[in-house]
Amino acid sequence: MFTEFVRGKIANKTKNAAIKVATHYANVACPFFTYQPKMSAEVKKLRKF
Repeated sequence: MFTEFVRGKIANKTKNAAIKVATHYANVACPFFTYQPKMSAEVKKLRKF
């Protein structure tokens, strides 16, 4: 029972971190004009502009 609780907490923290990182990279312009990574449609929805 405790291991499922810990796994759930870790999974939730990992998910939140992944969303924050994806949101950050969706809102940041690439410093090099030659390379812009491809983003999925879900990540593009996280943009703030």
